[in-house]
Amino acid sequence: AVSSVCGQVVAYPLQLIRTRLQAQGMSGMPQYTGALDCLRQTVAAGGVRALYSGIGPNFSKAIPSVAISYATYEEARKALVARSRE
Repeated sequence: AVSSVCGQVVAYPLQLIRTRLQAQGMSGMPQYTGALDCLRQTVAAGGVRALYSGIGPNFSKAIPSVAISYATYEEARKALVARSRE
């Protein structure tokens, strides 16, 4: 779980930039010339903290995913160990 949190903290700003670049064609959205321009405008408008806006819901989405992955791994491991003992 800790590794998932660390991964999200590192990767989230890149996801935010990607999402903003994808949404720039919609009316009312800022226009960017590229990823670096998007990064500059985002930081200029809200500081470094703006790169993490919306990370809370992203964590809420990840927690069940990590739990399901862990449970699936454990059950598969148990089944494979039991099978190898036969």
